Amino acid sequence: MPRQKKPKRNLTKNIFKSIFFVVLFLAFFGIAAGASLFYVYAKDAPELTDSKLRDPLSSKLLDKDGKVFAEIGTERREYIEYKDIPKQLENAILATEDSRFYSHDGLDPIRLGGAVLANVKNGFGAEGASTLSQQIIKMSYLDYTNKTLARKAQEAYLALQLEEKYSKHDIIEIYVNKVYMSDRVHGMETAAEHYFGKNLKDLNLSETALIAGMPQSPNNYNPYDYPDLAKKRRDLVLKNMYNHDKITKQEMEEAQSQPISKGLRSKEDREDKTYKYDAYVTQVLNEIPEEYDVYSDGLTIYTALDQDAQQYTEKMLNTNDIVQFSDDKMQAGIVLQDTTNGRVQAIGGSRNQAENVTRGYNYATQLKRQVGSTMKPIADYGPAFEYLNWSTAQILDDEPYTYSGGNKINNWDFGYKGPITLRQALYQSRNIPALKTLQAVGLDKAKAFTNGLGFNYKDFYESYAIGANESNPLQMAGAYAAFGNQGMYTKPHTVTKIMLSDGSTTMDLEPKSEVAMKESTAYMVSDVLKDVLSVGTGTSAAVPGVPVAGKTGTTNFDEAAQNKYLYPNGAARDAWFAGYSTNYTIAVWTGYDSLKNYLSADEQKNFTTHVQ
Repeated sequence: MPRQKKPKRNLTKNIFKSIFFVVLFLAFFGIAAGASLFYVYAKDAPELTDSKLRDPLSSKLLDKDGKVFAEIGTERREYIEYKDIPKQLENAILATEDSRFYSHDGLDPIRLGGAVLANVKNGFGAEGASTLSQQIIKMSYLDYTNKTLARKAQEAYLALQLEEKYSKHDIIEIYVNKVYMSDRVHGMETAAEHYFGKNLKDLNLSETALIAGMPQSPNNYNPYDYPDLAKKRRDLVLKNMYNHDKITKQEMEEAQSQPISKGLRSKEDREDKTYKYDAYVTQVLNEIPEEYDVYSDGLTIYTALDQDAQQYTEKMLNTNDIVQFSDDKMQAGIVLQDTTNGRVQAIGGSRNQAENVTRGYNYATQLKRQVGSTMKPIADYGPAFEYLNWSTAQILDDEPYTYSGGNKINNWDFGYKGPITLRQALYQSRNIPALKTLQAVGLDKAKAFTNGLGFNYKDFYESYAIGANESNPLQMAGAYAAFGNQGMYTKPHTVTKIMLSDGSTTMDLEPKSEVAMKESTAYMVSDVLKDVLSVGTGTSAAVPGVPVAGKTGTTNFDEAAQNKYLYPNGAARDAWFAGYSTNYTIAVWTGYDSLKNYLSADEQKNFTTHVQ
């Protein structure tokens, strides 16, 4: 009988032996397969570059002299070097995020094992295994929400590369500057200023622990929005620091006893400030090609901004030091550009814009108002010189007259001058000679000439002889600059070129100049428009010693508004001035948003008197 049991023991032994070899084979096979799969995934990992790891993604705006005047982006970031990072902050970070940071090479097997056990015990996601290096890779290259095997393999591979390429101190510096800290704030130095109004070096232990703990879930640990969660996280960081012998038990307990709100800035203090030169920046953003994201692509944007001119423009609009405005409701828009190349050097977008408003309504570029008599050189007399070869001495009869449809047209003074020269008709801004000139030119040719100066009319009407609809100072400045630039039109623009974040690719964005009229046409228009400032309707805008040409324009209220509000004689809804020298061109609009308000005759002159 005993002999009958021996085969059973041998059978059991053979079974275990077979299982052992199968497991061993599978283990080796698994390791080999895993290594092969890791290689397949890792070889497609992006290249590790310093600019991607360190540089902020916001875009810098440079003025005409190459000086940065604004930074645009979704991120706010103040960079701090490792030598300036407080040791207390480093201790708090490492105690919580990566306690074996100085002993591993980018991957921490002990932390990984601990995370696996915690996740088995408490559910997936209970604890992370990422080192600081892995977290940097995720922030710089990989999608946080994509937890595929391929992404994890690439994360591990790049973390190892990071540790090879950079010192431990460099990695801490990158981490401290890159982490997201809620409220659109990136980097712990920026966070210290944002939440506490201090530099990192000036934070106490409690404040340091809060900052160190936020990156794990920044929005949930925002002390303004979720103070209870923020306190719980801060206290955990302090406990970790104690457990790793970085602080004493007494220091831990004292810091944990501090209210989470202690030392926090008020909401008013931490509100974002408006961008510098908001009206100018708004136009810059409008000119960036759609394929680029100025908020995330890290562009360097070269502009034509003259900061002295911009500051003067804003002072003129927002104080009474230069212009005495009648009230705070009066609005204005100004554009100053280089006559020769279309580069816009200053933009005044509005008056009394609230300090916490960015990208507000820009009267210089977004306005759509009737331009009054500033249209006459563009739609009437310029085309007459160009197509009819008229001289400035052409005789026009200023007499009672009607549009082709039979509606009567009046001069601004409701009087008539009889036969006068074209020169006199233009510098005195007579409406009837202007209409007669447009009719002589023909609507099609007048439209072609006008569109060559930056307009885009599909239809053209006789009423445009004394004022076209829906224009703004930016468009008017571009049109008038062509008269001062020998007939060459260049689209007004703020951006000259952009450089991509890699620093190697620069794109020229300046529009090309185009022939808009004969040089002789530009000369004759300019010659007459000089008289506007010397003996005509724009004498208040003359600049002694400077050869300047220009044209004023006003618009009236329609009959319904006149009957409703009973405006006084001479009241206008809009007042315009467009003027130029061979160097600079300026276009100005003043007026009100509400029909209840109007510009008096004195107000119509006041602003252009000081603009020049």
